[in-house]
Amino acid sequence: MFDFLKNYKDDPRMYRASLYTRFSAARINMLLVVIFTAVNILTLLLTGSGFLPFTAAIPYQIVVIGMAACGFNTDEYYTQTGTQPVFDKGFIAVFIIIALLILTLFILCWLFSKRRGADKWLGFALALMSADTMVAFLGGNLSTNFVDIIFHILILILLFSGIGAYKKLRSLPREEEPEEENTEGGRYRRIG
Repeated sequence: MFDFLKNYKDDPRMYRASLYTRFSAARINMLLVVIFTAVNILTLLLTGSGFLPFTAAIPYQIVVIGMAACGFNTDEYYTQTGTQPVFDKGFIAVFIIIALLILTLFILCWLFSKRRGADKWLGFALALMSADTMVAFLGGNLSTNFVDIIFHILILILLFSGIGAYKKLRSLPREEEPEEENTEGGRYRRIG
């Protein structure tokens, strides 16, 4: 049941597999953050309300601010807050582009973390998510954002774990391919 707590250093193949699983989990969760954030922003733009958990706070808040500044909120909102729209409605595109650029940084981290130097790309994603966690923590009511704060902390832990797993994977010796016998009785190395 708690296989993830086992120490696989005695079994090199299982150790390598567990490290790769931690590294992959960091990458996959980073991609899921981008997907959920894009869906959340799209929902906000189409319905004008709603907040889904498991998203990045900075791009979402940029679009929320843009909607308020461009007059997309109800008249009741502006009378309660005592504010007025600052920009024309078309200016919302600038806020959306800024939010998409931030999401693009996460996508680039996800794409390039598959290659050599993944620890640097995951480290950059960790820095982005740390800033995003601060915005999520400071930007709202702790009781309503509790699940979102826990989610951000979990993503930070996964990214940190992924960086450590990648560094350990890089320090391991290359895994030898098993040799098989061919039909003539000689040995050859399996390819692919």
